[in-house]
Amino acid sequence: MKITVPDTVSVTATAQRINMPDWLRPLTLRNLGTGQVAFRYDASVPAATALTGNEAALRALGASVLMYGESIVIPPQFPWVDLACPTGQTATVVFEAGHLLNGVRFASVASVGAGTVAVGDTTTVALAANAKRIAATFVNDSNVVIYLSLGVDAVLRAGIRLNAAGGSFEINQDNLFTGAVNAICVPGTLGSANLCVTEF
Repeated sequence: MKITVPDTVSVTATAQRINMPDWLRPLTLRNLGTGQVAFRYDASVPAATALTGNEAALRALGASVLMYGESIVIPPQFPWVDLACPTGQTATVVFEAGHLLNGVRFASVASVGAGTVAVGDTTTVALAANAKRIAATFVNDSNVVIYLSLGVDAVLRAGIRLNAAGGSFEINQDNLFTGAVNAICVPGTLGSANLCVTEF
């Protein structure tokens, strides 16, 4: 089925695929029922791909769980969402336009990772492409300027400038980008600059 927004969907133990509306805004999926709901979305799988099975089958494919009263923001580039309840449970979910600022639990549709990237005077992959990315932050933890570029090689004095000692940039639901993020700097005497990266 294809939803409009807002729209309410009854969820049972049989997995069902909900096709998203054709627009470029995030949606909020909220569990209004008394049971838990397994949900999954993956932009790399065409909506026409056959869906069979139940909640356990969705969990085996990496689905996350939305408990009663919880919400999750679905980025706009995902064409479908799979839903199912555990055997013996039912639930009602609602799809709403936009995203909430309070009460949203960002479920583990992307693995959360944090680390430091050594950035030098040639373009460096600071964060690899990830179709399941929900958000990411970049903080310059060095004494030189770092430049970021989205989807193309980074070059000096172009793109997104991160000032020394704490300059930062955030990818979030308002500017969501799931491609590779590259970085470059003039490293100075240290040989490289430290860029702290966290992805959700």
